[in-house]
Amino acid sequence: MIDFLKKYVDFNFKSTSLFIVLTLAAIFGLKLCGVNEIPENSLLENTQLIVLAGGGLYCLISKSDKEYKPINIFFALVIFLLAMREISYGRVFFAQIPGTNDFYHWSHYKYGYLAHVIIGIYIAGAFVYALCKKVFVKIWEVLQKTQFPFWNVLLLLTVIPVQILAEKRFHSTLVEETVELLMYCLIVYMVVIYNQHLKKSEG
Repeated sequence: MIDFLKKYVDFNFKSTSLFIVLTLAAIFGLKLCGVNEIPENSLLENTQLIVLAGGGLYCLISKSDKEYKPINIFFALVIFLLAMREISYGRVFFAQIPGTNDFYHWSHYKYGYLAHVIIGIYIAGAFVYALCKKVFVKIWEVLQKTQFPFWNVLLLLTVIPVQILAEKRFHSTLVEETVELLMYCLIVYMVVIYNQHLKKSEG
């Protein structure tokens, strides 16, 4: 059992501890500077987009085995969707309510409902691509060939409900946006390390 865990599970806590320390430092540092709310299109939100853009670009240019390239393409599609969600699918560029930091909903526009249709088609297209390329089967194969980043996955599963609670229950945009940045960093980091582990196993 111990040999199995050593072979398939990575219990290294170094990267996880670094993510935690940097996130807590960011939250307390911003609070010390008197920042309690994070507005739309702020530096923190733009940093989220930079992280997602970097992750998507990595997926597209990564020189992974041809057999597993569809996994990276699929994750690039998912990351692009996350990036679009961060900019409210484009509403931050033209739908700001004058004098406020809020934005009109798509229902405010005559053909706004088409945005939901397009998003639905995009998600369906990504799912169909994954099925046609057997992405989920290939992901299972990768998991069997590489080490599972236990602490990073556990941290990701922890910050998701924290982000939701900060937004829905406590209405703390400071915690919400900082934790959201951590979430995106973890996703991109794990995409990178899985690619690296896979290259080592193939080498």
